[in-house]
Amino acid sequence: YGFQRRLNSLSAGVEGSGKGRRREYLFRWTGLGDGAHQYRFQLSTHADGSQPMIDRIGLTGDRLIVTDLPIGDYYWRVMSVQFADGQANGAWAATETLHIEARD
Repeated sequence: YGFQRRLNSLSAGVEGSGKGRRREYLFRWTGLGDGAHQYRFQLSTHADGSQPMIDRIGLTGDRLIVTDLPIGDYYWRVMSVQFADGQANGAWAATETLHIEARD
């Protein structure tokens, strides 16, 4: 039997900016490992990630801006799909939490 082991991991973070109702949230990630990468971003109000309100597939960049999220708790994650040697390998980053509260 043979197998291949590939490095395909992610680090991720989010930054918020703006005031009042007009706020932007910059979600960023970095994929590690050889080969071309595409990403999938999901944002949900459910801790298990079900029924995502945003589900973007095939992203080639390392960031996504989301604006005007209402007050509440959000759960987000990013998948890295790595293409190398004619194969695609996917790996999800850990689910992260974003808590938005009222502010001026």
